[in-house]
Amino acid sequence: LASPIPLQTPAPVTPFDERDPARLPGTDVRIVSLNTLFGGFLDPGLDGQRIARLLDSVDPDIICFQEQLAPRDFTIPDRLAEIDPREDGRAWNVIEAGDTTTCSPYPLTLLYESSDHHAVLVDLGAGDDIVVFNTHPRCCGFVGSSSDFSRIADMQEKADQIAQIRAGNTPGVDPEAPIVVIGDWNLVGSNTPLDILTDPAGPALADWPIQNLAKRSITTWRSLNGLSFSPGRLDLVADDPTRLLRRNGYVLNTRDLSDDLLASMGLLPDDSRASDHLLLVADYGFFPAGDLTDDGRVDIEDLYATDDATIRDFLRRREAIEIR
Repeated sequence: LASPIPLQTPAPVTPFDERDPARLPGTDVRIVSLNTLFGGFLDPGLDGQRIARLLDSVDPDIICFQEQLAPRDFTIPDRLAEIDPREDGRAWNVIEAGDTTTCSPYPLTLLYESSDHHAVLVDLGAGDDIVVFNTHPRCCGFVGSSSDFSRIADMQEKADQIAQIRAGNTPGVDPEAPIVVIGDWNLVGSNTPLDILTDPAGPALADWPIQNLAKRSITTWRSLNGLSFSPGRLDLVADDPTRLLRRNGYVLNTRDLSDDLLASMGLLPDDSRASDHLLLVADYGFFPAGDLTDDGRVDIEDLYATDDATIRDFLRRREAIEIR
């Protein structure tokens, strides 16, 4: 008789390609986005605690919420002051428009608003401003459906507003201010909404397909209640490739993280179950504030003089857009 096959001890399962969530050197602003699934951030129960830990783990400069509409006993600024996600004791400014909410300890100015989005100017100090569009167009549908047409109209409205900014027609905004569009795009029908904002002849923004912190996946939504929809990428960020340097960026799903990384970030394995959407993190740097070429000016030549790999990637993207 053949000898019995010995039992094998399973090898420990570790997350695939787990990366460091920390800010990289040269990061000037961290923007995070989360659809809170009907206002879970202010839920006094488990989901509110989970979202608080998610925010606390990423040290955000700007928070963009969608679907933050639940009845509440206290305000978003109060809740942010309570959890103090930046651990600096600063008060938070909040702008709510429709079911989109933008929060930051930096001064906020409302520029545009509609039922599906709003745009704010964020004054980061030292002359650094950034325009953030927080978006949440109509969900569901298919190519050619009324929902799809609504999303297209919403993105065209954003494109028109960006054109106004670039033309110098938005009071108080530098026409050269960098622009980011972030949020729950509900991109389930045609790709036209994204095409509108990435059109080189229009806003000329660039899609950033940010990957999961621990997997090579860009999925930001998955069903938690048995809905018969496949996981997908509903939460997107499009940015200004000629004015912003991409630093770190990731989609955070706590179920994918190792115990060590969870502990270091102060998270629990089920924290991402607070919503069917996953937290999206996007870090950016601005132009280097230094005369690297010693010619008495800070300009594009100083970018070419640096050996920073992220800046070199920025230059390649910038040149590609100019060629088109």
